[in-house]
Amino acid sequence: MRHVDGLAACGPGARAIIGSFAHALSWEPAGMPERDAREGEALLWFRRSERPIALVTLARVKEEPPKTAIRAEKHEHSPEVGRVLRNA
Repeated sequence: MRHVDGLAACGPGARAIIGSFAHALSWEPAGMPERDAREGEALLWFRRSERPIALVTLARVKEEPPKTAIRAEKHEHSPEVGRVLRNA
């Protein structure tokens, strides 16, 4: 754990997550925000930085619609269609 320099905790309960992590390793978190993260937010803590713990809004990524299989279209196989195509 000594190689861990940063921690991100998302959503409600993020303050408790950072607090528990810091307590377990005897680290002192610097500048905990007054309020907890909400849905779509996170707390970021870079342990070796002088900066306080940051409350950030997470970017929403637009989900791509699922790709649908391309259906093979039915083709006309009558003699009349063949004649029209040959004469075209």
